[in-house]
Amino acid sequence: MRAIARLFTRFNAPRASRWLIATCLVLLTAWLQAHMILAALHDDGTTVRSAIAVYNDDAVRGEVAGVVDWAFTQGATLTGAGAAGDEVRGAVVTALGSGRISAPVADALVGGLLGLRDDALAQFAQAGPTRPLTLQVGPLLAALGIPVTAEVATQLGLPASAELAMPIVDARTVDTLRTRYHWTELIDTWALLAAAVLGLAGVCLSPRPLRTLAITMGLGCVVCLLAIPLFGLIEGWLIGGGAGPWSPLVAPLVQSAIAELRPWLFPLGVAAVVLGVGGLVGWLVLDRRAARGDVPPHSAEVPDPSP
Repeated sequence: MRAIARLFTRFNAPRASRWLIATCLVLLTAWLQAHMILAALHDDGTTVRSAIAVYNDDAVRGEVAGVVDWAFTQGATLTGAGAAGDEVRGAVVTALGSGRISAPVADALVGGLLGLRDDALAQFAQAGPTRPLTLQVGPLLAALGIPVTAEVATQLGLPASAELAMPIVDARTVDTLRTRYHWTELIDTWALLAAAVLGLAGVCLSPRPLRTLAITMGLGCVVCLLAIPLFGLIEGWLIGGGAGPWSPLVAPLVQSAIAELRPWLFPLGVAAVVLGVGGLVGWLVLDRRAARGDVPPHSAEVPDPSP
């Protein structure tokens, strides 16, 4: 019992207040990152299509060709085709890197990416066993002028069809991604509310609530304002190839998500600054008035006249 009493003595209200506010700031940071990830995942494809159309130069064509090269290599590994599909893969990579990416080719690339994303999200929403993610390469081959024949399908180790759905992510990896996606959704749904509740509780438990509110608002402002350069670092990491062969396609989606967050993130940070400064000024005024003795003094003790 004495150990339990000592534990409660150590975990006093000011210490609990600091822990709650620190947890609040961590949750706010996690929510910003989760929201950006989900915004990038649920892009309608306009961002990637626009990026291919606007930045249609040698560097972009080389990066897109690298993505397609990786996808065909991964597909050959998962289907067991091995080197049999090297001829088709080489023809696709050469066609992509040899000239300007036309609108039909861009549409086929974006359509394949959206189909891959939609398949992933559909599996994330289910609770049963997962299956490999497939990329439909048939429309891309047709847009590049490469006939989609039964021989091509055999070389790729796929059933003959117009879509030529080629697996590029195995079922175990999809299951891992599904778990991470659910955690991201959970953070995006509840982290902001939990941060607000914990921050408010931390302010209420503080011995000086007004000062703590001002400090909490100021720290929240710092988190919001630092999120913008943090997003910039993530964007630069992706553009530099941090996500591997998918970087040139993922980077535009992240750019779009950052552009969605930035318009309200900066005003939110400024509003937090204003509120934090206002609370700090109010606390200083009240503290100075109390120090000058503006608070009514205690009444003098009157002796008891009774014998």
